[in-house]
Amino acid sequence: MAAPAEEEAAAAAAAAAEEAEGGDGDEEALRKLEDLVTELYRFRDRLPHAAGGDLDRDAARHPARDPARDPARADASALAAASTTLAEEMEKTLRLMEEVQVSPQGRGRALVLRAQALGVSPTGAARAEEALSRAVKLEPGLSPAWTRLGEARWKRGDLEGARACFAGALAHGEDAEARRLLSMALRAGGAGGALRESLAQAEAAVRCAPTDGRSWYVLGNAYVSLFFAGGQSPEAARRALGAYAQAERVDPEAANNPDLHLNRATVSQPMGRRGAGLGGLGGRGYGAGAPWG
Repeated sequence: MAAPAEEEAAAAAAAAAEEAEGGDGDEEALRKLEDLVTELYRFRDRLPHAAGGDLDRDAARHPARDPARDPARADASALAAASTTLAEEMEKTLRLMEEVQVSPQGRGRALVLRAQALGVSPTGAARAEEALSRAVKLEPGLSPAWTRLGEARWKRGDLEGARACFAGALAHGEDAEARRLLSMALRAGGAGGALRESLAQAEAAVRCAPTDGRSWYVLGNAYVSLFFAGGQSPEAARRALGAYAQAERVDPEAANNPDLHLNRATVSQPMGRRGAGLGGLGGRGYGAGAPWG
């Protein structure tokens, strides 16, 4: 008869082996889930219209017009059809994802992927947030779940909840994306101390990811906010312009960000640098998004 100590050791070894086996199986299962999500987004990108966008306002103002004779109404009808098609494909993908077996150890990551699939269509927003809430309860150290949950809460207007989620991600480890998002969330409607904390988070994001142009862009925006809130300090403007320049220096894609050029032009003009301001605006289709992201 085995001694109690030997029985405990054998039970622990069996549990460890079972957990390791579940982990190995989870990696394959999670890859299958990732592939399903990737294919869903490819399906979305192949649709003839940007599903999920706003219907044409002119079509809403003139509901009696014949779509066959009104291009605006025809386009709105096509957009609505594409949105419906995408929602149906999303549901199909979710059913396929439910067939993939994941152990309790991998359930949190599986829920993050489920939320990503639900995020392809506005019809899945509430369920995506629910999946992410479950993910952080199952695995509190899962930083991506906290970050995505913060984005979901921000999207529906819960700014305080979003800030708490981004802070939750950072409580479990350094994360440049969480730093950037927290900086932006603090700046949204913030003033004084919130703007200073926003700047501190942006600086931390740069330290965490010095070769990521997005971190430098967010740092530039933090300085722009301080520039306009603090009496248009020349030092804040200089640092904002320096951060935007560094964003382009470390990341060629940053040059394709229209808001970077718009924000740079906006902060240049009050400083009397109208040449630089106009140069920043020249030849680009600005207005695609709000500044200070």
